[in-house]
Amino acid sequence: MTPPGAGMTPGAGMSGRLVLARHGETASNVAQRLDSRPPGAPLTERGHGSCSTARWWW
Repeated sequence: MTPPGAGMTPGAGMSGRLVLARHGETASNVAQRLDSRPPGAPLTERGHGSCSTARWWW
């Protein structure tokens, strides 16, 4: 079986931009706890600040 994209020139037919963004700091992050239940732990003041800063990049 040939994997998808095998034999293609790297970047051929691709365009756009990939943006990776990390979520803001939460109380669970500070306490080093994994909180995977939606909607998750609320953001700390630092988390709100980092989100406000990140919005200016897009």
